[in-house]
Amino acid sequence: MRTVLWMCAAALAVGACDKSSTSGAAAQGSERGDCYGNGTCDVGLTCLSNLCVRPPAADCGPVAQKLASYRLGNYAPRDERDRVVAELTAACTEARLSVDEGKCITSATSRFDVAKCPRPLLAELQGDPGGCKQVADAMTKALIDGFAGLPEQRRAAEPVIPEVTEALAASCVEDLWPDAAKQCVLAARSFDDMGDCDDAFGKDAFERIGQRVMPALEKLMKAVQGAAPDAAPLPPPPPPLVDAGVPGTQPTPPSTGASLFEQTCAGYVAAIEAYLACPQFPDAARQQTRDAVDQMRKSFEQMGGGQSPDVIKSMADACKQAEAAISQARASIGC
Repeated sequence: MRTVLWMCAAALAVGACDKSSTSGAAAQGSERGDCYGNGTCDVGLTCLSNLCVRPPAADCGPVAQKLASYRLGNYAPRDERDRVVAELTAACTEARLSVDEGKCITSATSRFDVAKCPRPLLAELQGDPGGCKQVADAMTKALIDGFAGLPEQRRAAEPVIPEVTEALAASCVEDLWPDAAKQCVLAARSFDDMGDCDDAFGKDAFERIGQRVMPALEKLMKAVQGAAPDAAPLPPPPPPLVDAGVPGTQPTPPSTGASLFEQTCAGYVAAIEAYLACPQFPDAARQQTRDAVDQMRKSFEQMGGGQSPDVIKSMADACKQAEAAISQARASIGC
C-alpha cells in the first residue's frame, strides 16, 4: 500500500494515478466509485457529483401487485396471486429497484408502458416483449408495400410510419396477440399474404385491435391518398368487428347474393368504374387504383358475415365519403 501511495505522489504532477489505483477504492461505475466518462453508472445506480450512489429503494409491495396483475390478469385464484406477488416482491428487493424505477411501473397504464420502464422485471416484458416490435415492423412494411406504391406516396407515409408501428406493437403487447398470429405475420411476404392470418387472430380480437390501431391507420391512408391526388380515393380500412354478443346489437345474416363489399359499397364501386373509364384518368395510376380497390374488397370480405348493424353502417358511411370524393375528382379532370 505504501509503495502505491508513494508512486502516486511522485507521479501526481502528470496524473499517472487515480483513486482506483489503491486496492480499497471502488471500481469505476460501481457503488461509491467514480462515474463513467458519459456520466452513467452500473444498473441500479445514479451519478451524483461524479460519484455512483444507490438511490432510495422502491416500495416493492405495490410494484409486485401491479406486475402480478399484468402477469395473471385480474381473476386469478387468490392463492396463485399471493404466490406470484411474493415472488415478484422478492425479485424487486433483490434487484434493488429505485424509487423512480418503481414509480415507472406503478404509474404505468398498460403492458406497453411497463415494457418501456428501465427495469420492468417481468421477463415477458423485457427487451422486445413477445417479438411484438419485430411483428409490428413487418406488418407496417406490408401496409406500405400494399398501399403506397408510388415514390411520392412512400415519402408522404414516412412521418406516419413510427406512429403506425408503435400502435401495432402496443396492440400486440396489450391485446396478447397469439403466437400463431405473430408467426403468420412474420412469414407473410406481402400484404395479400396477411389476409391468411385472420384465422390465427380470431374474430374476438379484431375489435380490441381496431380500437388501438385504427386512428394510426386512418392517418396513414390520408397521407398516402394525399400524395397521389390523381388516384381514386379509397375508403378507410374496414372498421373493427363488433362482438355479436354485445347487448343491443343483432348480427346481420351472412351475405347470400352479392358480396358484402358490393352490397354495402355499390355506389362507390360504380363511381370507381366510371372514373377509371374516363379518358382523362392518368394511365400511370389506373392499374394501381384497380389493385388498391381489389385489396379493399378482399379486406372487407375477410370480415365475413354476421356483422352488427353498427359495423355495416360504418362501412357504408366510409364508402359514401369516398364516393363523394371521387365525384369531385372526376369533375376536376373534366369527366
